[in-house]
Amino acid sequence: MVAKDKVSFRGTFLVYVVPILEFPVLALMTVLYFTGQLGEDGHYALLLVFASVIFATWLVFNLRLELRLDQYHLSYRFPPFINRTRKFKREDIVSLQIKRDGGLLDEQKDKWRALWTKDKTFRFLTDHILVVHLPEQKLVFSINEVEAFQKMIVEFEEKKLSANESNPI
Repeated sequence: MVAKDKVSFRGTFLVYVVPILEFPVLALMTVLYFTGQLGEDGHYALLLVFASVIFATWLVFNLRLELRLDQYHLSYRFPPFINRTRKFKREDIVSLQIKRDGGLLDEQKDKWRALWTKDKTFRFLTDHILVVHLPEQKLVFSINEVEAFQKMIVEFEEKKLSANESNPI
């Protein structure tokens, strides 16, 4: 059995909020440019604002997380930033855990802790997260397919326990 999940910002309020907030700024900069209020080098500012609006809109539409868990490994991709699939073998994973995400106001210290530690978080607007403990770091992924991942975690742990019992140290 395999558990797969794709999480993105498509279908969320961010798809509407980002253009609504950015296009008025672009319109204002265009008006200021054509009225001469930006000065001689105003076209640079207009070009910078236009490029940032296009990039932010493109990023909201194309940012996604692809997660896959089977009995042998866990793999993920985070295009457009991480295009290669990163894999972790079953033996390298210390533990897997699914938690309910409480939103932006819940557990603030745990969410922002990744900024100064080796933890990597891939958070989207979902209700559940998958916490993966590795020997030297912790990975946090947003997931939508909770039942499939819960079944795979149980199977994953059973295989890991049977492998440990057959090879005692």
